[in-house]
Amino acid sequence: MSLTHEEWERMLKKMPMVTVDAVVFKGDRILLVRRGHEPYKDMWGVPGGFLEYNETLEEGVKREVKEETGLSISIIDKLGIYDNPKRDPRGHIISIGFVAEARSGKLIPDPKEVSDLAFFDIIPSNLVPSHKDIIHDALKWKKERL
Repeated sequence: MSLTHEEWERMLKKMPMVTVDAVVFKGDRILLVRRGHEPYKDMWGVPGGFLEYNETLEEGVKREVKEETGLSISIIDKLGIYDNPKRDPRGHIISIGFVAEARSGKLIPDPKEVSDLAFFDIIPSNLVPSHKDIIHDALKWKKERL
């Protein structure tokens, strides 16, 4: 069965999108970014974003962290898949979470996406809701490996 252009367009609007997110550690501290736009403007979250066409998950998460924060990272592990269809108000967005370590670079927020960034010892309460699970899982991951 072949689909018309219009049928493809309707179908693509209903397909899940893929993002990559990184919990970046520097010692025991976690890198968080303050979102500079909606959704969740001014809330803290982990760096990440949409996977680009023809890009691996690892390439995507390294690119997103570098673009948003100025840092280069080493990926330590895949953390998990976060697929709740209601986790993002923009639609069904599946995130693949990673644990990473800051390697080099200077903390510089991307002014188009990030209004502030810092490494935290204590996680702030105003987190992007869907990032709470990712951070929780990363802290559990780290504790189990100590």
